[in-house]
Amino acid sequence: IPRFLEKRYFLSMCTSVSNSNVDRVKMWLYYYYYHGVEHVTIMANEGFNHWREDLKAFVSRGVLDVVDMEYINHEAFKEQQVAHQICNRHYRYASQYVIYNDIDEFFLPLNVSERIVDVLQDTIVSTLPHVPSLYPPSGAPFVIANGFAACFPKAYNWSQSYDPSFFCDKYNLTAARTKLIASPLRTNYIQVHGLYREPTIDMSTSDMIMLHFKQTRMNEGVHYELNPDLKRILNDTHSFDYGF
Repeated sequence: IPRFLEKRYFLSMCTSVSNSNVDRVKMWLYYYYYHGVEHVTIMANEGFNHWREDLKAFVSRGVLDVVDMEYINHEAFKEQQVAHQICNRHYRYASQYVIYNDIDEFFLPLNVSERIVDVLQDTIVSTLPHVPSLYPPSGAPFVIANGFAACFPKAYNWSQSYDPSFFCDKYNLTAARTKLIASPLRTNYIQVHGLYREPTIDMSTSDMIMLHFKQTRMNEGVHYELNPDLKRILNDTHSFDYGF
């Protein structure tokens, strides 16, 4: 982003990575890009040059910034909170809303005719008496409920597909590890899992949940479907290597 003081996007996204699987990161990027996310910032805790090279197609099209956040004493998850705060400050004027999540988390609209951006816009309208600027009056972030992927643990070959449902099409909801869609101009402090002692707006689990690929021993779960157009585009992108 050349200038952060100009309004550029309605919906952006931020995360941090270290030694994550490149194919899974690409799946994550394509998934959210087709769901209406206009720009993504990835904070590289390790391997900055590696990530810049592997994701250069996204960077060259202007839909991704990879930021050097390497630290000689890096430990897993220790810089995640700092990364969120940097994104929150930098997107303050540039993006109206920002998704803060991880590369193993996929926000999932339960109405298969809608994308993430559609659900967000519908929810904003439903929580406002009037919509002059599309901001909740309180500035409270939207909380997305966590649904662990409900498949037996296995070694996923992330190069096989860009479709998350290919790997697991069931989830189990849990109250832990919620994630946020926040207005950076109205949210002073971002936390990794929700906001403690701050007002939030619960994104109804009838509207959208988060599919979370953590190792789990649960085999029973709620089946979900992806938007059929999204599913087709993800599979075409993977099969024909459209890229950008």
